[in-house]
Amino acid sequence: MVNEQFTEAFKQTSTSNSIDFAGWGRFVFLPVKAQRTYNGYEEAVGILEKMFDETDDEEFKRVTKLKINTVQKNMEHLKPKLR
Repeated sequence: MVNEQFTEAFKQTSTSNSIDFAGWGRFVFLPVKAQRTYNGYEEAVGILEKMFDETDDEEFKRVTKLKINTVQKNMEHLKPKLR
C-alpha cells in the first residue's frame, strides 16, 4: 500500500511540481533551487575529475570514480525536470 503511494507520487513528479500527501503535507519542487543544485553537481564533477587525473593512488581513484558516478546519477535524475 505504501509502496503504491510512493510509486504514484514519483509518477506525479514528471507532470507536476508539487505532491500532496494526505495527513503529511505538500512537497514542492523548486526549479530555481534544482538549477543551483545541478550547477553545483557540474562543478563537483569537474573538481573530482581533475583530482582523479592528478593522482596515481589506485584506491583514491576507485573512491573518486564512485563519487563521480553518484553525482552523475543525481544529475540525470534532475535533468528532465529542468527542461
